[in-house]
Amino acid sequence: MTTRADVQAEAETWIGVRWRHQGRTREHGVDCVGYPDLVALSLGLVDSLQPANYPRRPNGSFLPLVRSTPLIEIPPGEARPADVVVFAEQTEQCHMGILTTLYGEPAVIHAHAGARKVAIETLASANGRIGIVTHAFKFPNLQD
Repeated sequence: MTTRADVQAEAETWIGVRWRHQGRTREHGVDCVGYPDLVALSLGLVDSLQPANYPRRPNGSFLPLVRSTPLIEIPPGEARPADVVVFAEQTEQCHMGILTTLYGEPAVIHAHAGARKVAIETLASANGRIGIVTHAFKFPNLQD
């Protein structure tokens, strides 16, 4: 059974992988939508990747993309390390990542276009600059 610690450990192995819009591999790059999928796929939590056929700025299309995967929606206030969070700028979902901790603080690992790579930063730093967390999801079959 896969644990939250397993998800966090796998998520961390992606830090430094270059960012690429609609990228779906370590070698060629990954974007914020594909990154959680690839982590889950490598751990056997999902069977396949969702399609990479969306515009550069999805204008609110993240939720349909996320909801098409076997993720389970949870209230954002209940999100814990290893859960997927969706950020929004004003009313449009614009980014997503995997929660973790950094020096004991809540943090997010995400494929960030501005950083041009998968990076980790505190949630306090990401909130506001990237957007605010509006939705959260947990992976199926994840042992707490």
